[in-house]
Parts: sequence; C-alpha cells; structure tokens
Amino acid sequence: MNKILVFYIVFYCLSIVLNSRNNVESVEILLSQKNGQICYDGDTCYITINGKEERLRLRDINCPEINDFNGIKARDYTIEMLTSAKTIKFINIGRDKYNRVLANILVDNKDLSTLLVSEGLAREWK
Repeated sequence: MNKILVFYIVFYCLSIVLNSRNNVESVEILLSQKNGQICYDGDTCYITINGKEERLRLRDINCPEINDFNGIKARDYTIEMLTSAKTIKFINIGRDKYNRVLANILVDNKDLSTLLVSEGLAREWK
C-alpha cells in the first residue's frame, strides 16, 4: 500500500485540541500535498486544518533551506519519519508572527524536532 495513502488513513480521524486565547477549539489536522510533496523542507509541512490548507512549521528548530547543503536530506528525513510512524501527535500548537501554524510533532512518542537536531539536519532555534 502506498505510504502516503497509509499516512492519510492514520490522520483521517485525528482530532486535537487547540487552545487559542483560552478558548478550546476541536480541530482536525490532515497532512496534505503540494507539488507531490507532504513537506516543503525539513521543518515545514503542508497540512489541512478544518478544510483550509496551511503550512505547519516545526517549533524550536531551523532546518537548511531546500537548496542549501542537507536541505533535501532534511526534507526527506522528515517525510520518512512521518510516513513510517505508527502514531503522530501535534502538540504546543499556535501561530507565529507570520500567521504560520507552529507545533511540535511527536512521531511514535519522539519529538521530530529533537530527532532532526540529533541527526545534524537542524539546529535549535528559539
């Protein structure tokens, strides 16, 4: 079975709680594709929140840009981790000053940002 199809099945019923200005809102997050990719680079993925397409930026890290050294490797690592995970959770969800969705992603209960840093594919960013 196609890894992307399996990935969509895993996310189909995923609901999370988003705390926005003390109002709790239930949302559905699905990974989506743009130009055949689920991630733009190592720290930016395409998602759909309640039917609206957005970019999700991983919190607390910065990966190389796609045309920089290790940029493609970082993107491919992120894609592999997401598509091979048995469980995926979005936590610490919010927005940055550019209105992008920010979150930590746990793949099989391991923080994806920490994994990228430990592989030398990202640096910490606060």
